Amino acid sequence: MKRTLTLLTVGSVLLFSSVARAEDPLACVEVDIVKTLLSDFGGGPTRISRELPAQFPAIALPKTMELIGGKNMFNYFTVAFKSGLPMEAARASVDSALADAQFNAYERPAMRLASGGFQTPETRSWQNSNSFCHRKYGHLTAAFEKAAGNATYVMLTGSAQRSPDSCDATRASLMLAGVADQPSKMPQLSLPTNATSTGYGGISSSGDEASTSIQMETSLSPAELVAFFGAQMTEQNWNEETHWSGQKVSGSVWISADEQNSGVLSVISLDDKQYKLTFQMTMLR
Repeated sequence: MKRTLTLLTVGSVLLFSSVARAEDPLACVEVDIVKTLLSDFGGGPTRISRELPAQFPAIALPKTMELIGGKNMFNYFTVAFKSGLPMEAARASVDSALADAQFNAYERPAMRLASGGFQTPETRSWQNSNSFCHRKYGHLTAAFEKAAGNATYVMLTGSAQRSPDSCDATRASLMLAGVADQPSKMPQLSLPTNATSTGYGGISSSGDEASTSIQMETSLSPAELVAFFGAQMTEQNWNEETHWSGQKVSGSVWISADEQNSGVLSVISLDDKQYKLTFQMTMLR
């Protein structure tokens, strides 16, 4: 029988349904699935299966890679594998397999520069990634994360929408993104140890602005969160201009030590212990 798990997110509330009739539908989910396919919910309906998604390209992957499962969400898919090789060896084997399948590798300046922002395991995984493109299959990202026992998780993510010009369009957009160095100046903001991320927004940039966002659950109060992230800002040579505490939105305003950038940290209360965090950075000169 085909085993699937459907996830629906409404605001910050997670609604789960599965084919299993159980009080806790995630109680029997394997740890490999949790670490690779359930680590980033995002928003909207998500379908997870033990099978490869229909959109997955024809790639002869190394025999050292064991399929964990596939995830379909909006216009993209992710397929997770567990390799018995250490990370660098796993990366080399995937690079070779994709090259044999006529995928061309290229650097992603935006990903290389986006080293700041809210830090989660997903953030580190995406920062440790390779990018490829195929004239027929379009763009594909290979992300790597260490697993127990010197093994490696490999997540292959691609778009369900393809076009003959997708490689040229993607390469052009990445080259344009690499021109601006705004994301490289984004401070790194680590989450509290007791926090659980429920949605990762990454870093986006346009012109003289860049922003990062995340949703999380924590027992800390809004004021404590503002102080927690404020301490990290201070350590990274940002100076606080002001801070405030409101009923729904709390936050602080910052200026970089070189006075070239300003930043606004916002802590938005969504529900009991649920928050959306944003940091909006603007180039001053």
